[in-house]
Amino acid sequence: MRTSARGMWFAWMALLLSSPAWAISTTIGGRRVDLDGSLEMRQAFIVDQDTPEDRVMEVLRLNLGLQATDWLDFHVGLVGMNGGPTTQATKSGIYNYNDAFQTVNPSFEVDEAYFDLEGEELELRAGLQKVFWGKLDRTQPNDLLNPYRYIDPLLTEQAERKIGTPGLLLGYAPHGVDWLPEEAQLTAVWLPMYVPFRLPVLGERWFPPAAVTPDTFFIPGGVIPLPGGGFVPSLDVPITETAVNVPPPARTLANSGLGLRASAYTAGVDYAFYYYHGYDVSPAMQLLVDATATPNPGSPLGFDVGADTFLKPVYVNVDSFGADAAYTWGGFTFRGEGAFILDRAYSRNFSDLVTNPLQIAPQIAAAFEQFAMGATRVPIDIGPTFVEKNTLEWGIGADYTWEGWFALLQVNQTDVFDNDIDLLIQNVETRFLANLRKSFLQDTLRSQLIGVYGVSGYTIVLPRLTYFLTDYFDVQLGYLLVNGSRNTIGGQYKNNDEGYVRLRLTF
Repeated sequence: MRTSARGMWFAWMALLLSSPAWAISTTIGGRRVDLDGSLEMRQAFIVDQDTPEDRVMEVLRLNLGLQATDWLDFHVGLVGMNGGPTTQATKSGIYNYNDAFQTVNPSFEVDEAYFDLEGEELELRAGLQKVFWGKLDRTQPNDLLNPYRYIDPLLTEQAERKIGTPGLLLGYAPHGVDWLPEEAQLTAVWLPMYVPFRLPVLGERWFPPAAVTPDTFFIPGGVIPLPGGGFVPSLDVPITETAVNVPPPARTLANSGLGLRASAYTAGVDYAFYYYHGYDVSPAMQLLVDATATPNPGSPLGFDVGADTFLKPVYVNVDSFGADAAYTWGGFTFRGEGAFILDRAYSRNFSDLVTNPLQIAPQIAAAFEQFAMGATRVPIDIGPTFVEKNTLEWGIGADYTWEGWFALLQVNQTDVFDNDIDLLIQNVETRFLANLRKSFLQDTLRSQLIGVYGVSGYTIVLPRLTYFLTDYFDVQLGYLLVNGSRNTIGGQYKNNDEGYVRLRLTF
């Protein structure tokens, strides 16, 4: 029997308000054991009822730390999830490391699981892990080691969106070397296998609208010639779209990834230099189109015409060279970061590629000629649906703290070089980020306003209030507003406005 949403809310409220803090920190056999986590429930209130639904979502996170020896620790992070925007899920279980398009609900996932060996100068971490590189807020050009899940991209914090990746991290911080700057450290991360980014599936709330093809394709009469003479009559061609997973790059040494970071501190400036070689964690997709013919003696053409589109993830190898720096002065912290990335893939707006028959009139005419000879499926060349271009990703920002107020302003820009094809992203894509936060009532009420403005034509605003009923239980109210052109990265989600209320127990 399925519990109603109202009944679930009452059950949660009773549980959370009556439960003590459950965190465990103890010693067993002389070794430290720590267990903490969070339990939360979120109800979204959809504004535009034409968009896909978002169910009540429950998330359980557990973190276990074990001191195996004086110099070796073991860490495990587990995540269980039920509900939310994964409305097309047909199975429960565990997400795999092979597919970009997948939805599992209820789901269980090992978020991290690694051994951490720390000495005075050396650190070695091996296993499933998340690595955070870069100094900017929310968008770090040099953070290329972990892919992201885009199942619920705007209401999930960055650390929770990251997917733990199998890897080996080696850090070296030499002590007492006079000719090196302060806090000098070299970090190397080897990724033996590529883990794809994770996208929602067709029909779910956060599937990218720019990747959805229209239901029909209109061919005007008198434009496309027929092989036997005359022209194709006016036709509404039905389109079916399928998201197809492709195998990730072979798990071989040649396809492994390598990230290097050299960091130090000089004259008040915290800075680092980066290099990365491996498969890109940024999502890109390719669209393939087949025209189809089904025999129909009653049709003037002798057959009915349709179109099948196939959406496939694109995995490309990139090289990235980058740097960042941060400086604190009084209540201000200034940050800058940039990366030059070779051969990054960018997708086009697919819905635009299959709406103008005049752009592909010769291909359509050739398909009808083959249909007349008995063919039932003909690939249609609609031109490149993604490109690989060199890119400069950079950003600068500053934040200020004063009497409980926190204010951040940041600008990020993506510069795509030598491109003459219309992409979903602009060749020069500039985004402004603002983050304003203040606590009231002896820190029991926290207000926050996050805003993103894309110069290409979109705006995202997220105001939220968090009230802490106890030290371990809080209630958050928020509203997500998205507006802009459907031909932009952010504006394509303009119909996805929603309010929400979230209950969270931390322990």
